[in-house]
Amino acid sequence: MTAKLICIECPRGCEMAIETEKGVVSKITGNFCVKGKGYAEAEVTAPKRVLTTTVRLASGAMLPVKTDKAVDKDKLLDTMKKINLLTVEGPVSIGRILSKNIDGAGADLIATKNV
Repeated sequence: MTAKLICIECPRGCEMAIETEKGVVSKITGNFCVKGKGYAEAEVTAPKRVLTTTVRLASGAMLPVKTDKAVDKDKLLDTMKKINLLTVEGPVSIGRILSKNIDGAGADLIATKNV
């Protein structure tokens, strides 16, 4: 099977073709650098995303938050369900950990703004 994607690791935006056999990457073409190769392998075998969203403060205001590392793409909805249950007391400082291991795989949820 061949997948095509545009690399987002640098501004170059290489268009790559990734061939897989039985779920294993067998060939990558079109990447200019090693970062592209790593991105392509991860994207077709185990894609991940940093989750950026908001959490409600007890005052009713919304606080921007994100995971401190990428979360498995197939766990994003489950992680969002956990985040949606949170209410945080203010004040909150940027970088404060609001929930440790929110995804069950080691990603912490952190505040991205002072409120």
